[in-house]
Amino acid sequence: MSDATKLFNSLTAKDVIFWTAMISLYAKEGQLDEAFHLFDKMQHQYLIPTTVTFVSLLSVCAKHTALNEGSRLHTLIVAEFPNLDIALNNALVNMYGRCDCLDDACSVFDNIVEKNVVTWTSMITLYDQKGYGRAGILLFHRMQAESIMPNQFSFVGAIVACACLEVLDEGKHVHTQVAESGGVDAVAGAALLNMYEKCSKLEDAEKIFNAVATQDQVLWNAMISVYTRCGKLREAIKLLECMREQGLRPDKVTFSNIFNACGAFSQKLNGEYLHTYMMESDLEPELILGNSLVRMYAHCGDIEHSRQVFDGLIERDVVSWTLMIAVYATSGQSETMFYYFDQMQQEGQLPDKVTYISVLDSFRTTCLQTHWKRLRARLESSDIFHRELAVQNALITLFGKWGNLHDAERIFTKMAEHDVVTWNALIALYGDHGEVRSVFKTFRAMLDEDVNPNTVTFITIVSACASQAHFIEAKIMHMWAVEGGFHTDNTLATALLTTYGKCGSIEDARSCFDLLKGEQNLLAWNAIIAVHAQHGQAKEAIEIFQQMEQARLIPDSLSFLALLVACSHAGLPHEARRLFTMMVHDYDILPSADHCGCLIDLFGRTGRLDEAETLLHSVPSQSQKLPFATMLGACKSENNEGRGERVAKYALESNSHNPVYYVILTNIQSALLKHGNDFSDTIGTSPCLSAVES
Repeated sequence: MSDATKLFNSLTAKDVIFWTAMISLYAKEGQLDEAFHLFDKMQHQYLIPTTVTFVSLLSVCAKHTALNEGSRLHTLIVAEFPNLDIALNNALVNMYGRCDCLDDACSVFDNIVEKNVVTWTSMITLYDQKGYGRAGILLFHRMQAESIMPNQFSFVGAIVACACLEVLDEGKHVHTQVAESGGVDAVAGAALLNMYEKCSKLEDAEKIFNAVATQDQVLWNAMISVYTRCGKLREAIKLLECMREQGLRPDKVTFSNIFNACGAFSQKLNGEYLHTYMMESDLEPELILGNSLVRMYAHCGDIEHSRQVFDGLIERDVVSWTLMIAVYATSGQSETMFYYFDQMQQEGQLPDKVTYISVLDSFRTTCLQTHWKRLRARLESSDIFHRELAVQNALITLFGKWGNLHDAERIFTKMAEHDVVTWNALIALYGDHGEVRSVFKTFRAMLDEDVNPNTVTFITIVSACASQAHFIEAKIMHMWAVEGGFHTDNTLATALLTTYGKCGSIEDARSCFDLLKGEQNLLAWNAIIAVHAQHGQAKEAIEIFQQMEQARLIPDSLSFLALLVACSHAGLPHEARRLFTMMVHDYDILPSADHCGCLIDLFGRTGRLDEAETLLHSVPSQSQKLPFATMLGACKSENNEGRGERVAKYALESNSHNPVYYVILTNIQSALLKHGNDFSDTIGTSPCLSAVES
């Protein structure tokens, strides 16, 4: 670069081509200030910039998200070129998109008379990046309707949009188009892997991976990432080893994905193995890997190891510090959290919005007044609080968790602008406090400010309707969602069917479920099973469970809990026992206190106290609290004093500090005393019992 600069400065006569070439070099190197300094000097020479000049400058503006400079260029371009050519228009769309100005990008796009494939693809990609998958798909179809053939990147944009929306049929259609247009290469293959995984079709993702002729680093990383997101760490590690056998060297993306998965699924042993594996692979130490390790050990609950990795980092960025702050915030160690918060600033690293949000989140479970006053003072005096909507939104959410509606509303009123997240936070706040009328009033105010609701908005409002069983209001929101095209979203459909179930409308709940047309995820299946369970329809719940198995979805602990509740309501002990056995033996799911408590309650109510007591003794110690209380209650209901005494002794040996046991035991003791029995020696003079008796 220095040689080019010397050569340029040595020229006595420079025409627009030389100036543009030098500006393009600076732009390519990402040197924004130097490129614009040269551009200003060029204009002082009364030279007219060319299309190439402006395209180069717009590209560097996009790279640096330099909106002011980009807008200035746009004004100059319009003045210089009444009829913009396609290259300039495409560069403007890209610049506004990178600068997070979707409306401006759309305005430029809509005014382009003749759009080429780059124009359409840029806009589709922009919609993908902003999370507007539906708009991206519609644009993809419009492009083809105008006889523009998609290129490789257009297809990738459409596939990403399908993944965002989890629309399997549409994704398969795009897949077919890709195959017919010349086959699936590594780039399209990576996008398809992600799409099929998002749509819960892991087998299809594996088929894509095996079918791609040229498997490059990107494709291997994509498949490893798919396995890690599915929690299949064994397969991910196996693929990592195969990757090395194929002569491909795992890079920072490979290890970062696997470390993040180990943390997400609390797989510490696998994480430690891979940590050693990485150290032996001669991979250059990079900050992204160090941060991934800090995160992984923290998520596995190994705070000490997380701190050791942090201490060993050669360099630390704001992400590193924020991770450590989040580690101690999550574990409730406020003093240590604030130590790192202070230390990062002393070492010259300013907190960003994520840092402040992490600190604010720590106050959801604890509120140390001294720390809160310090944090609030820093927040109110910092530019970041007044500049970053995300921090203001987090503060509204925090006040909501505290039940402090007044302060939340005060912050909301003082904010210069409100985005959809702000409105969602306020709506959620009212919903959590059962103020459904305020929920709808806020929703109307949001629309009055021309803020478009998103899927979260509808989910939040529908959930508020569920808590208070507001059927009519839920119906209204359902109609709004249909009009906005949100009703086929899995999470929203699940919230709607849950709400309808709580309102007693099984027909509406089933309609929401069926509308997903084979694209239901596990949450949706669990929700519809739970709806039938709540209404005592065990037969229907079990039939749906069988359909879920046929759809090759793997049930989780919530699936079986809903089934056990259904059996309990319908009084079906044999079926409940069969399902419980299936859960443990076929799906390797460890019974929780809720599973055991539900089954013991059913056995107790159907006179099967022997089975209930046998099950009680097999419950893991960490899950015994609820089953003990349930069993003791069953003994009381059956007036089975002998069994009650036996269970009482077992309960007290396991946990003598639970006051719930003593309430039930006192009642059983009263029954025993009527028959001349006494096991006060068993109970003793526990302070818990004293408290109950007083």
